[in-house]
Amino acid sequence: GTSAKLSDANINAVVSGASTTEREYRIEGPQTSDKVYIRSSATYIDTSRVFNILTGTRSICQRSSYSGCTFRSTTHPTLDTLDDTALPSIENACKRFFTDYAMAQSCWSRERTSAGRQNRCFSAGNTCVIAGVGNHPPMRGAKLYVRQRSL
Repeated sequence: GTSAKLSDANINAVVSGASTTEREYRIEGPQTSDKVYIRSSATYIDTSRVFNILTGTRSICQRSSYSGCTFRSTTHPTLDTLDDTALPSIENACKRFFTDYAMAQSCWSRERTSAGRQNRCFSAGNTCVIAGVGNHPPMRGAKLYVRQRSL
């Protein structure tokens, strides 16, 4: 497959200078029908931990559809749907989403190698198996979407 990434400037231009809007992100992976939705007032920075979107004012929801979401304010410093107390309790399995667990731009399964510190990925829970890989496998084909949300 191919990957596509907009520049930080293009992502941040989704909401440019408007005080009554914020960015809304949707993260999805092939291992579950659940999606993670994040509302954030922060500036997107690709090289920062969790893209910098979990700084400033932010709220989060994890559901299979946007219409089923109840957004809750979060102060969790990283994206980890297992540990974030703003989210309903889940098992350490395929519905778990996390990235940049120990450092910015990292992938859990390779985090302790130089390659893992340079290549970000989203990972699933310990008991999830994706394409024959278990123990927090990377979500191949994970997607991050962004849109403007009016307040």
